[in-house]
Amino acid sequence: MSEYFDICGTPIRISEIKSFRIVQREYIYRPTYMEAEKTFLSRNKKYNFFGMQPYAAIVDENEKHSSLKEYKAKDFKESLGKDLIEGVVTTIGEKFHIKAINSKKYICINQAGRKFTTYLEDVPALIMRQDGKASDVHKNDELFPLLGEPIAPAINIILALQIVAKEKYVFFGNDIQLHDVEAEYKRLKFEIDEYNSSSKNELFHKKKLSLPKLSGLVSGKTNEKNKSETHST
Repeated sequence: MSEYFDICGTPIRISEIKSFRIVQREYIYRPTYMEAEKTFLSRNKKYNFFGMQPYAAIVDENEKHSSLKEYKAKDFKESLGKDLIEGVVTTIGEKFHIKAINSKKYICINQAGRKFTTYLEDVPALIMRQDGKASDVHKNDELFPLLGEPIAPAINIILALQIVAKEKYVFFGNDIQLHDVEAEYKRLKFEIDEYNSSSKNELFHKKKLSLPKLSGLVSGKTNEKNKSETHST
C-alpha cells in the first residue's frame, strides 16, 4: 500500500487528501513564430507563424486572496506594501481612465509556479530561431513588425485536476502538465480506495489482536469450578 500519490513529481500524502475533482480553468496561450531559412534573394529575416503555446494559468477570481494570506509572517511588511501599491495603481487607473481600467488585468501563475499580473495585450510572442535560441518579443520591440500579421494571445478553457490536501494543487491538462486528466483522476480514485480499504483491514486486525482470548477465559473458569466442586465433595 502506497502512502503517497505521486503526480508530476509531486508526492501528496493520501491520508491528507480532503477532496479531488476535475475542473475547468482558463489558460493564456501566446503566438509562436519560427525563423524561416534565409534564401539568396531575401534581404530581411522572415518569421512564420508556428502555433499557439501555453503561457500562464489565470488565477480563478473566486479564489483570489490578498497577498497577506499568501506570505509568511516574516514577509508581512513586503505583503502589505504589495497590496497597497496594487491598490494605488488601480485607483489612479480608475481616476484617469488609463490602461488599468480600459484593459483587464489578470493574475496569472506560470509553469514554474511564479505568480504575476499582466494585461493580455502585454503577453509577448515567442520567436524560435534557426540556431535553436528562443526569445520573447513585445509589441514595442524592433522584431515585432517582422512577424507580419499580428496574432493576439488567446484564453483557452482546459481541464485540470484539483486536489485539496494541506495545500491546494491544480495540475493542468492539454499536455501542459498532464496528457489525460480523466486518467489521472481515475488513478487517484483507485489509489485512495485501495488506501482506505487497506487501512480498514489493518484497523480490524489490530482490534482483533487487542481483544482477550475468550477460550482461555472460559477454560480457566471451568477449571476453577471443577476444583471447587472436588474440594466440596
